[in-house]
Amino acid sequence: MLDRVGGIRHACDLDLMLFFYRHPRALLTSDRLAICVGYDREPVARALDGLIAGGVLKQTRSQSNAVYLYVLERGGPAYEALASLLEFAVSRDGRLGVMRLLAAASDRPFIHGGHQSASLTN
Repeated sequence: MLDRVGGIRHACDLDLMLFFYRHPRALLTSDRLAICVGYDREPVARALDGLIAGGVLKQTRSQSNAVYLYVLERGGPAYEALASLLEFAVSRDGRLGVMRLLAAASDRPFIHGGHQSASLTN
């Protein structure tokens, strides 16, 4: 499934998309967005660039230059591929399942709660 979904390659990408799935129109600073999703600013900036380039997210700078309006582009072809993944990943168990798939696709062990997942180490 993940090979059909562009822009979701890392945990930060997924969590950012889940944030915008829940808040399809958000007016935030970059720092506040990073705090909201629980990542440092750099990975959030990389994830935003990918989602914007992929046509899933639109970003508009406000007149104050410190705040951005982010709009999830629902209904477009890029979003349609994400919709079923996001519906699944919106629950805790679904998110953990997608995180495991992301870890397997990147050949990195999935670590949850400080413990490596046995299903990916065997």
